[in-house]
Amino acid sequence: MIESTSGLENIDAIASTPGVDYLSFGMNDLAQSLGHTGNPRHPDVVAAVEAATARVHATGKAHP
Repeated sequence: MIESTSGLENIDAIASTPGVDYLSFGMNDLAQSLGHTGNPRHPDVVAAVEAATARVHATGKAHP
């Protein structure tokens, strides 16, 4: 589960780890980490998740 800016920065390595088949986002924690406490629908959070999702898919792994 990706819940911080550190998780976003390392998402390629996390997704490429053998045995990791699926990644998810802890939206409230991620929003707080990105400076938008209580607002997981903030455009910055949404954009970060969309970009990270594309990177996850590029490794062949799943995300809803």
